[in-house]
Amino acid sequence: MKSDLDAFCSEVYDGVDDPQMFEKSIQTATRMLGVARAHLFLLGGENGENDLNFTANFDPDFLQEYHTEYINIDYRIESIRNKRVNSVLLEQDINDENQLRSNPLHNELFPKHKVYALMGSNISVNGSLGWFGVSSLRKGMSFTQDQQTLFERIIPHARRALHLRQLRQEARAQMQAFQSANDSMTHGLILTSGDNIEYANKRAKDILAAGFLYMRKAELTCADPEERQKLQLAVRRANSGRAPLVRLADKRTGDIYAVQMFNPLPRFIDGKLESARNMTYKIVPLRGPEPPTEQTIERMKQFFQLSESETRVISASLSMTSLAQFSSARNIQEDTARKQLKSAMRKIGVQSQKQLFQLHEQFKIFL
Repeated sequence: MKSDLDAFCSEVYDGVDDPQMFEKSIQTATRMLGVARAHLFLLGGENGENDLNFTANFDPDFLQEYHTEYINIDYRIESIRNKRVNSVLLEQDINDENQLRSNPLHNELFPKHKVYALMGSNISVNGSLGWFGVSSLRKGMSFTQDQQTLFERIIPHARRALHLRQLRQEARAQMQAFQSANDSMTHGLILTSGDNIEYANKRAKDILAAGFLYMRKAELTCADPEERQKLQLAVRRANSGRAPLVRLADKRTGDIYAVQMFNPLPRFIDGKLESARNMTYKIVPLRGPEPPTEQTIERMKQFFQLSESETRVISASLSMTSLAQFSSARNIQEDTARKQLKSAMRKIGVQSQKQLFQLHEQFKIFL
């Protein structure tokens, strides 16, 4: 008996990590208690995503048949819910004499699947219904005091393990929702604890993969020596309780990054702020507008009837090329380039470079 009890406890708590071990544990319970079948379940809220439901030695169709045809007439549910948690319940504790004679549960389902006398317990948690039940080997067979005592010993372990498993599933679902929400962000998010990176969303991983920013011992650093110094200074400020925002420029690509870091869990010891063990990094790429394509420029030229010179200066403006650079490259006077730009903007109907960029974004949809 003792070895079976130890095996049951080991298997049922292993079920917290591996749900299949719950089925093995109640198989052990049937052997240990000398019963025919066992049923262990804990409901998991309204949507049923976290329901846990395990059987031993039942016909595979039993649960499906019960839930589709008999659950709505199972009068015992409220009675079980109102019983003291972890107490041993026998037939007389949950059944009604009239229902025993007339309810299809007793006259059809149980005889069909050879479910005889029942012994069980209310293992509900935080309002979610739970049940751990076993059935006798033969019709008319009752449970001995030894069986009841041993059953009473294993009930709390089954309830606790199911609850822990359910908490594990809920935590995992919350983490998946958290990751899904953060993976849709347009900025990078990195959470660190000590020397470990606890979480990095997809945007952060993409930014780090570019190579300009990278993690070293769970601290954000930079490939450019000058920009690295700015980042290191910001880290020191974050360690002292601030939330600095630093601008970093990748000279190779022209990309700009806004990086903010802060300690999400500040701790004070003897009135002084402890050096941060945790750090949160937010990284926002600040790329300039995409240069115009030849196709979009051609569409604008045709639509607004721009001349060749007006089209060229508009393209340069949208490419963030200064008039001085443009005029030098075209070997014309800067004043001439300025007049061409004003003429083009007048035809287009815009009065600023900002409005020009907005109109360009609208024209990008045309093939």
